[in-house]
Amino acid sequence: MIDVEATSRKPVQVDVFIVNWNTADLLVACLASLMATDEVDDLNVVVVDNGSSDHSVKLVSDRFPEVSVVENNENAGFARAHNQAFDVSDAPYVLLLNSDAEVPSGTIAHCRDLLRDDDGIGVVGCAILHPDGSPQNSVFRFPSVRGLVSTSLMLAQAFPNSDTLNYDRYGSALPATLSDVEVVMGSFLMVRRDDLNGQLLDDGYFMYTEEADLCRRMSAQGFRTVFEPAVSITHVKGGSTRSPAQKAWSYEAKRRSALRYLRKWRGPLVAYGANLLLLVDLLPRTVGWLAADLRSLALRRQPSHYHKISILGFHLRALVTPSAVSDRFHGPPVSE
Repeated sequence: MIDVEATSRKPVQVDVFIVNWNTADLLVACLASLMATDEVDDLNVVVVDNGSSDHSVKLVSDRFPEVSVVENNENAGFARAHNQAFDVSDAPYVLLLNSDAEVPSGTIAHCRDLLRDDDGIGVVGCAILHPDGSPQNSVFRFPSVRGLVSTSLMLAQAFPNSDTLNYDRYGSALPATLSDVEVVMGSFLMVRRDDLNGQLLDDGYFMYTEEADLCRRMSAQGFRTVFEPAVSITHVKGGSTRSPAQKAWSYEAKRRSALRYLRKWRGPLVAYGANLLLLVDLLPRTVGWLAADLRSLALRRQPSHYHKISILGFHLRALVTPSAVSDRFHGPPVSE
């Protein structure tokens, strides 16, 4: 017997990939928002769970049976998990979406139409809002030594509106109209499948900077990356990295990924120089962290900085073995 409903159903237009690691409640809110959109029938949603210890997989299976779930026994990383989703899907458009994001009707369709109507556009990002409705900084320049040093010295944070000191973030300026940028945030990033040549992300990155690498790759192929502020999503930042140990891991992962990017796209000498500068900056910080933890122990308080000491070890290893910046990083700790 022919399934009339199945044969009349129009082909899926957009594959939506969501990587989850212990963000069950946020993931449910994300999926609920997708299922409430006008374009839900055009979507194929794939959740890749990276060995969560919470009840994420059961919640998705029970509440969203229409969502495909790929289960990993361990945290495979952001990039590798997205590639797993890419390999089990085939829609012409691909959307990377964070598990801590909520999507209103119209955003996905609008961004898909931009890609459909302009072959010169290769990557599309939209406005990303905090839960209170204020905008998040969601456009960036490609990672650079200048940006790394400015951020490490807290200059970018002290002068967020300065395009000179906060160079990597365009001085926190967000375009008011559809505009070309170098990088859009991976919390919501859409591309055409046919432009990817069989590879979505470089899974040598465990987490962070994958979207910059993808945008750089698309730029090298002659495609533009655009930011579209006319549509938006809501994003709860840092849903998977909350404890002090996880925040320390995140700090190190950002440095590792940036250096890996520099080695890949700017060459080993640039990456080596950047690592040396970051090491020099980190030494006094490490002394301060140790002093603070010793004081906490003397006062019989829980030390809070010791998680960060491994960052110094990474920079020292990369000084002796420069290729270490390209070594694959392991996932964050589940708890303290």
